[in-house]
Amino acid sequence: MNNFAAPREGSFRKQFTAQPVAELDLSGYVLVEEAQPVRTVIEQMRAKKANCALVTGPGAALQGIFTDRDLLMKVVGVAGALDLAVSAVMTPAPRTLSGAQTVGEALQIFNLFGFRNLPVFDGSRLLGSLGHRTLIARAHSLCAAHGDVLHAPISSIDIGRPVAVPGTRSLQFAIRTMQLYSIGCCLVTDAQDKLAGVFTEMDALLRVAGLVTDLEHTTVAEHMTASPATLNPEAEIAQALEMMGGRGFRHVPLVDAELLPVSVMSSRDILHLIEALPAV
Repeated sequence: MNNFAAPREGSFRKQFTAQPVAELDLSGYVLVEEAQPVRTVIEQMRAKKANCALVTGPGAALQGIFTDRDLLMKVVGVAGALDLAVSAVMTPAPRTLSGAQTVGEALQIFNLFGFRNLPVFDGSRLLGSLGHRTLIARAHSLCAAHGDVLHAPISSIDIGRPVAVPGTRSLQFAIRTMQLYSIGCCLVTDAQDKLAGVFTEMDALLRVAGLVTDLEHTTVAEHMTASPATLNPEAEIAQALEMMGGRGFRHVPLVDAELLPVSVMSSRDILHLIEALPAV
């Protein structure tokens, strides 16, 4: 991360990190059994708009986790994958949290290992799953209470160049591109290279998996999120947090005055930034 302005309220990071995980919203998941077919699991995730399924085995013991990233990397476009047992494509033996651990401890694990969902237990009792969405919502609530504590421009932090594909390219091409770069969002451009939409892992979950049979002859523009909300790189970080925490976005495209893509800010960027704030 590059340098950024100090928060106006020094207690922001302290309040954000001190709360026990058990006090947060841990409901953003579905619970499935390891023998269930992938297509059934996807239907349950789609119905709840959850990006995470916790997979149980004998005695309801946690066996693994299946997320929209697993869907993108292991299922979409793979012949026969929808009919496999979810145990074949889940991430086995996931790392877990104790409900007594703090948000600060969870934040370190998220940022260090690149996780976006962590099952939470109270002893052997499953409490739920902690995800980026809940942490971003928590940060947003504190930001509103303390003012624009993350008031530096987005351009002051390192985000990186965007990955973009023309809207006329196939879904297959867009998905393969995301798999190649191991990313959860690609920007979609029009004939003038301006931003036309975004295609994300959640789009793959909600609009593609088990619904689109011919990925090669379907354009990404047909299933992208069109005309997404955007920000200029000189906008405040707090504005991106407002869009993520207040409106539920996981990615915010950054464009210049001509609507040409500059970058994409993700929930992961926000959480890395919060961990770097002064703990005073």
